[in-house]
Amino acid sequence: MNSRETAVWEIHQFITQMNIPYVIIGGMAVQHWMDALLIYL
Repeated sequence: MNSRETAVWEIHQFITQMNIPYVIIGGMAVQHWMDALLIYL
């Protein structure tokens, strides 16, 4: 894992321990797919 992934993992662990529902969107998705994602509702 790189430093960003490590940071996200640490945040995930903390939020999960606090029993807070969450989603990570935006920047991490763009970094993964290297393209902006459009979501239509």
